[in-house]
Amino acid sequence: MKHDENGAILICGRMFTTEELRDVIETVRLFPKLSRHELAKTICEGLSWNAPNGRYKIDACKQLLDRLEMQKEIVLPEKKKTQPHSREQVVPGQRTEPE
Repeated sequence: MKHDENGAILICGRMFTTEELRDVIETVRLFPKLSRHELAKTICEGLSWNAPNGRYKIDACKQLLDRLEMQKEIVLPEKKKTQPHSREQVVPGQRTEPE
């Protein structure tokens, strides 16, 4: 990662100060039981990292977390395996039949 003259670094379209990166690393360390999504949301909230529409930049934050994990700065919780959603069989009834 390249730092500018003030020690800031550009990651996922945002300039992070060294202190902000330390805060991100500390947040991951303090909350090891949070899911990756919950960690990203917590970090976005703490850094006021929002998109122009006001929503948190969760995906960009997850990229940041992945990058920090690749560099061995943090250890993220395992990705949770999701069960495929089973669709309930819809049976047409009297109300759904055309008139």
